[in-house]
Amino acid sequence: MPSPSYTLIDLSVPLQHNAVSEPLKPKIKYSDHRKGFWQMRYLFGVKKNQLSRSGGLGWALETISTSTRSG
Repeated sequence: MPSPSYTLIDLSVPLQHNAVSEPLKPKIKYSDHRKGFWQMRYLFGVKKNQLSRSGGLGWALETISTSTRSG
């Protein structure tokens, strides 16, 4: 496969809570696996004993509030 005739430069930055690089600071609220279980139970009817590999814990969650041009 031939090499492309251009160079791709990624100018994006990782999304971070209150990132100093952003004029409108992103807000990220982190929730742990215990809260994720309750969401999985509500959405899918999952029971704790069905999550044996995680010890009854669900997924971890992030709630993000930011502008469309962040990062």
